[in-house]
Amino acid sequence: MKKIISSFVLLILIYIFSGPFFTVAALNNGIQEGDTDAIDENVDFPILRENIKGQLKAWLTKESSLTEPDMGELLTTGVLLMIMEGGIDNIITPHGVVEFLSDGSNNNETQPTPSNESVFKLFENSSFKYNTLNRFTISVVTATNHKIPFTLKRYGLSWKLTNVKLPASIMSEVINTYEENNPFGS
Repeated sequence: MKKIISSFVLLILIYIFSGPFFTVAALNNGIQEGDTDAIDENVDFPILRENIKGQLKAWLTKESSLTEPDMGELLTTGVLLMIMEGGIDNIITPHGVVEFLSDGSNNNETQPTPSNESVFKLFENSSFKYNTLNRFTISVVTATNHKIPFTLKRYGLSWKLTNVKLPASIMSEVINTYEENNPFGS
């Protein structure tokens, strides 16, 4: 009986510690197949959206504090933050992730499928580590040599993606895109 219990505990521990790898595989497959349900099951979208909003707000605040802001810049920054929050809420969704990674050649509005050429092997060039028993980080090196950490958090026996730390260059591109489309000017 003791062997059965210890074997059962060992199997549970193996499952828990291999869980992040199962989540990464499910995310990678979901992205490659355009399976929004698989992506939704493995990402905590409300927390991910808040984390990305926080990163963009902090970066924008830091960038705007480097110069002496005038009233117009403060107003523009405030409007930009409001627009970005709405944009992030609309983009950081299962469908938005698949759409972002697709090449745009699919005309099916309900279920875009990324092409094999346009989808990078998401976790192919990566390293990983357990930060704690409940937090796991995968660092991916992109084709443009950006190191992007993906953070997974444990929820019971399963793991979900909760954060993606965006490099400053990517945040700069996002902010510049919003500023170019800002009706109030810069």
